[in-house]
Amino acid sequence: MGGKPVYLVEVINEKRAGRDVEEYCREQFMVRLNQVKPLVRKLNDPSILIDLGEREVLEYDELTEDMLMLARENVIFIDPVRGVIRPRGGLS
Repeated sequence: MGGKPVYLVEVINEKRAGRDVEEYCREQFMVRLNQVKPLVRKLNDPSILIDLGEREVLEYDELTEDMLMLARENVIFIDPVRGVIRPRGGLS
């Protein structure tokens, strides 16, 4: 559930309450998708997301405005020590 313990706790609570966990996960996926859609529209070069989807880790020589915006919005993580960016979690 995106690497965030609070999401796992929410899933457990849904299951304890007798609700459909799979449906809950679908709903949470749609929430996150709808949060990301407006960001994609703001990107100058949306191919960064396609590249991350294919490789999970990208090296960079120079940070772009798109990378900085995605990092501010917690979509990607910038690792300046290794000179790479990677997705910031996800629903799996």
